[in-house]
Amino acid sequence: KRIKGVKAVIGEAPDFVELAFAHLDATTEKGEPDYLFGEKYGYDYARTKTKTRGSRVAYVGSFSPAVGLLVSDWDAGNGYGAVRAAPLVVPV
Repeated sequence: KRIKGVKAVIGEAPDFVELAFAHLDATTEKGEPDYLFGEKYGYDYARTKTKTRGSRVAYVGSFSPAVGLLVSDWDAGNGYGAVRAAPLVVPV
């Protein structure tokens, strides 16, 4: 579905890292820390379009207070149930 003035894009790794920490800061200020990509969200990962080496791309996720936010890479052609396309809705 098209909505005037915005579009959905697959972000780069820094976009998702910034979003995860901004969300944590905002929810912590309200007294209820919420880890985007954390337990509440199934510890899933967002696939990015950030190339790392060869055919590999970065993914971001599995955020927890004990481990932090995971940023790693994998082969762009591989499928894995916990790594998902998570489009960002941005203004155009």
